[in-house]
Amino acid sequence: MPAQARLNRSVLAALLAAAAACGGESTKPPAVGPASVLAKSSADPQTAVVGTAVATAPSVTVKDANGKPVAGVTVTFSVTAGGGTVTGASQPSSSTGVATLGSWTLGTTAGANTVTASATGVPSVTFTATGTAGPVTTVNVSAASLVVLEGQTQQVTATAVDQYGNVNSTAPLTFSTAVSAIATVSNAGLVSGVAPGATTIAATSGAFSKTVAITVLGHPSGTSRVDAPEPGRPFAVRASSSDVLLVGEQDSNRLGRYDLPSSTSTITVAVGLDPTDVNFSPDGSRAYVTNQASGTLGVIDVATNTQTSTVNIGGSPYRVTTSRDGSKIYVTTGQGTLFTVDAATRAIVDSLVLGSALNGLAVHPSQPIIYVTTTGGALYEVSATTGLLLRTKGMGGQPQEVVVSPDGAKLYIAKESGALEIRATSDLAITDTIPAASGTFGAAVTPDGAQLYATQPGTGVVVIDLATKTVLRTIAGGVPRRVTFDRFGGTAFIGNEGGYVSFIK
Repeated sequence: MPAQARLNRSVLAALLAAAAACGGESTKPPAVGPASVLAKSSADPQTAVVGTAVATAPSVTVKDANGKPVAGVTVTFSVTAGGGTVTGASQPSSSTGVATLGSWTLGTTAGANTVTASATGVPSVTFTATGTAGPVTTVNVSAASLVVLEGQTQQVTATAVDQYGNVNSTAPLTFSTAVSAIATVSNAGLVSGVAPGATTIAATSGAFSKTVAITVLGHPSGTSRVDAPEPGRPFAVRASSSDVLLVGEQDSNRLGRYDLPSSTSTITVAVGLDPTDVNFSPDGSRAYVTNQASGTLGVIDVATNTQTSTVNIGGSPYRVTTSRDGSKIYVTTGQGTLFTVDAATRAIVDSLVLGSALNGLAVHPSQPIIYVTTTGGALYEVSATTGLLLRTKGMGGQPQEVVVSPDGAKLYIAKESGALEIRATSDLAITDTIPAASGTFGAAVTPDGAQLYATQPGTGVVVIDLATKTVLRTIAGGVPRRVTFDRFGGTAFIGNEGGYVSFIK
C-alpha cells in the first residue's frame, strides 16, 4: 500500500477517535423552542381620520425564548378601545414568525383606539392609534337665538364638526352679521348690540354655515318725535309682537290701528263704549279691550280688525293684560275686583275683590304673580296659580300704573300724589323714589331696563335714566296718558288726550 494512502487512513481514524471521545455530538443547529414573546413589527402608534383604516395594519413577530421566530402560531387581534373594527383577526405566524392583521378601521369618535394581539401562553401586546376629526359637514352654535341689550355683548360659541359630530379644531371658522347697524360680531363670536331690532349672525366653515337669530333690546334715542293725529281723545296704547299698534279712542268707541313702523293710521276697529285699555295675546293674533262704559271685555281678531266677541265683566273694566302663555286674561275694574278670564272659552274663571278702583296691573316676567294697585292707596300681590291674595302693602299717594322691571326684581309705581316709588318684588319694600317723576299717571320701562317713561297729564312725559334716577329729557305737550314701546324698544308710543299719538324714536 502506498505510503500516502496509509497516512490518510491514519488521519481519518484519529478524527473518528476524537469524535467518539466527545460523546458523538452533532454539529446541527439547536431546535426552535415554544413561542414565548410577541414583538411589534409594524409602526406604532399611528394616526388616522375617524372611521378610516390605519395606513399600516398591526403586525407582530412570534419568537421563542432565544429570540428565534416561531412559525405556525395563531395570533388573534381584537379591538380593545375606541370602538373600531378589524378584518382578518386571526392570523398564523409565517416561516419568519410574522403575523399581520388584515386591516384596522378606527372608531367614529376622535381619540385613542387600541388593538391587542394575543396568542396562547404568550403575553399580549397592544397597538395604539389616534382618531382625528374628518372633513367638516356641519357647523354647530351654542344657541339658535340670542337676546342682546343695546350697548352690551353676548358670546356665541360655534364649532365645525365632521359627520360623526367630532369637532374639527383645525377647520377655519368665521362669523358675519346680516345687519351691522343692529348687531356686530367679532371673529371670536362676541355679539355686540348696536341698536334695537332683529338680525342674524352666521358662523361659517367652508361650505357649511349656521345662523343665530339676534334680538337687540334697547330704548329710543329721543332724537325724533312725530305726533300722529288721532281723534276721540286717545288714551290707551299697546304694540304687539307682530308690530301692530292699537290706540284707544275713548270718545269715538273705536281703536286706531298702525302697522309699524308707519305713523299713519288708515284702519279703525269698532269696539264698545269708552275703550280704556288694550292689550294683545302673546302671539299678537288677538287683542283685548276694556270697554269701560259698556262693562265688557272685547275680543278682537287682529287679522280682520273686528271685535268678534265680548265678555260681560260688569261695573267699569279698567285694565287688561294676559298671562305669559296667553291662556288667561286678567281684567281689573273701577269697583275693585280682579277678574280672571279663560282665553279659550271666554269664561270668567275667578274673581278677587281687592279694594277701590284698580288702575295698575302687571304680570311678573318669570313667576306666577300678578301685581295690582288701587287708587285707594294699596299694592296687592296675587297668585296667578291660585288666584289668592298673597301680600298687601299700604302706600298712599293715589297709586296708578305699576310696572315690573324686565328682570323681575323691581316694581315702579306711578303716583298722582308724590314721587314715583321703586319697590323690591322680594318683599314689596320701598328701595328708592324718583322725585322728578312725581304726580305721574302712566309709566313704562324700556325693554332693556335702562329708562323709564312716566306721564304727567297736563305737563308732558319725563324720561328717567334708571341707573342715576335723573331726568334725561322731557316730552312736553298735551295730556299724555298711557305709554308703551315696540317689541325692541326703539320707539315709544304715547297716547295723548290732546288728539294725537306721539312716536318717539
